[in-house]
Amino acid sequence: MPGNAAVKNTARVILKGMWPKLIACTFLGIAVAFIGIYAISAVSLLVFGAVWMEFLALICYFLLIFMPLSLGILRFVWRQINDADDDIEIVFHYFSSAAQYFKSLLFTVTFGIKLLISAVLAFFPYLAVRYALYSSADFLSEQMEMRLLFLSAIFWLCGMIFFIILSVRYYISPLLFVGCSDIEVSEVMHLSKLISRKTAGSYIVLVLGMIGWILLSAFGITMIYTVPYLLLTYAVHCRYAIYYYNHRIRLNEETSFPEFRSSF
Repeated sequence: MPGNAAVKNTARVILKGMWPKLIACTFLGIAVAFIGIYAISAVSLLVFGAVWMEFLALICYFLLIFMPLSLGILRFVWRQINDADDDIEIVFHYFSSAAQYFKSLLFTVTFGIKLLISAVLAFFPYLAVRYALYSSADFLSEQMEMRLLFLSAIFWLCGMIFFIILSVRYYISPLLFVGCSDIEVSEVMHLSKLISRKTAGSYIVLVLGMIGWILLSAFGITMIYTVPYLLLTYAVHCRYAIYYYNHRIRLNEETSFPEFRSSF
């Protein structure tokens, strides 16, 4: 598995010839996200106090519009680094037919459920302590309350670490989904867990090394320049990870060992 320096250098080389298209894709994704946010904010102003309706509208917009478009953008990036010369309209691939659209919805829901289960398992001790602290606040002494607050902070930190360990198993699943259109969503999740066993640590280190770029994206307008680089870096890492996994499978199939029997 190549190091993260090789991944970043490869991403920069590929990026040189793709800037206009990737900036257009990023601008399109940002525009769709902001349209949804402003539309939902307008709904919340018209229906005063309906917080649950605003939350439901946000989930529906994210699931039905933003995620199919995001997967289409990722598919465009993946095809570009594999020497495909597509027009930018390919980002609407998952809106092109009912079958593709509902398959993207199935992947999004499945992926979200996997992350939700990981979060519940990881943060259950923290949530249990916080609930105990909230429900018995009137009966606890100040010293005991401070101890429970400290314990909840420890559980939160442990839960975050545990959540990263559980959720990183599915980090490659979005790219497997957009790159392997002939396999089912359940198989995508299974393959993601198999591949990530040997590459998850490298991916975590890569993300930590990209924190500066991620923080730079917080300024908003800078996302037009940072998101293409982040997407390409992710796609290049996944390509190396898939190649590394396939290479190990071929080596296991081609390597033969003699059989030994005990004489006892």
